[in-house]
Amino acid sequence: MTELNIAPQLAVTSAVASAGVSLTEGEDTAPSATIAGNFPNNKIWRATYNDTMVYADLVSGWSLVNDTDTSSEIANGPIAVPVSKIALDYSFSLTNHDVASGTGRFRVVGEPVPEPGSILALVGGGLGIAGFALRRRRS
Repeated sequence: MTELNIAPQLAVTSAVASAGVSLTEGEDTAPSATIAGNFPNNKIWRATYNDTMVYADLVSGWSLVNDTDTSSEIANGPIAVPVSKIALDYSFSLTNHDVASGTGRFRVVGEPVPEPGSILALVGGGLGIAGFALRRRRS
């Protein structure tokens, strides 16, 4: 699993996940390689955020028709909560002597979520300046 912590948290405005998997026949002369995904619905690749939230399960398992075959999928859609961590994971079973490789991408774009302490400091500073201005005006 590959993880990335995001600090400060992002209020996500867009997210895109994509994955590609190649399957290659190993030692047999007739194509017979099979890859089976271990995620729900026989999916091979998963993108998650905030440790437990699943964004996308992509690329279904398959059997070869030729000596090498590639499959890819893409997902995009909203994430409704602030994001502090994203992760990518592959999980699959493969027939003996065969080879699989993959690439994946999970991209989130958004604006930083202000921390409560920053908001309190901003409000406190604003009130202090307003109080100083009123006091100065009365003098």
